[in-house]
Amino acid sequence: MSLLTMSQAAARLIGLAAPSTVIGNTDPQVAELLACAQDEGFDLMRRGTWQILDTVKTFTAIATPVGSYNYAIQTGAIPTDFDRFVQETFWNYTRKRPLYGPVTAQEWQNLIAWTSSPVVDTFRFVGSDIWITPCPTAGDTMAYEYISKNWCQSALGVGQSEWLADDDTGILSEDIMKLGLVWRFKQKKGLPFKADYDKWDARARQALVQDQPQRTINFGSGYNTGRRPGISVPEGSWDVH
Repeated sequence: MSLLTMSQAAARLIGLAAPSTVIGNTDPQVAELLACAQDEGFDLMRRGTWQILDTVKTFTAIATPVGSYNYAIQTGAIPTDFDRFVQETFWNYTRKRPLYGPVTAQEWQNLIAWTSSPVVDTFRFVGSDIWITPCPTAGDTMAYEYISKNWCQSALGVGQSEWLADDDTGILSEDIMKLGLVWRFKQKKGLPFKADYDKWDARARQALVQDQPQRTINFGSGYNTGRRPGISVPEGSWDVH
């Protein structure tokens, strides 16, 4: 389903004539459909941590300290399609160590003010860069996961954060977005939309629940990945002397 076919289906559900084009169409009602489609895609992306938008970013560490302070700026380590960080996914692959963060500006200044380095590698997001203390080793491979803001794509499969052409397709569910178009358009026009909203909301909730990894719940103990932020010790049996 493309932007055009999705808009046509939504128009029929609303009771409008199906448009032959969407992008560049000067019909006010079609323009409103497009505005609703843009809002729907963005809001659906922000609604939850969709697995299809979960992306891994890897980069090579820069070790150049900032002045006399024990931290280094990883220039351009945040990609252009970055929307939000997935917590506890930042690792130094080379050292097999997790990084703690992202910390707040206040926490960061507290760390940097001390002459001693933190025990745990710590990071902060600043603009399109990542600040890491203590300075990592140059050449180390770093990686973290993030949610991409690209919820649709071109006919060639290039990710986008908005509809740009009639043959664009959704990365997120086009069926859910179609239902979102219906209630959003009716809301804009002052028409009853609650039943349409409830249907959309139920479908989106169900899809998000089914999209998340499912684990067996053990009431005897918590879930243990075997790795937590801190000093990592290889698993195994160790003699105590």
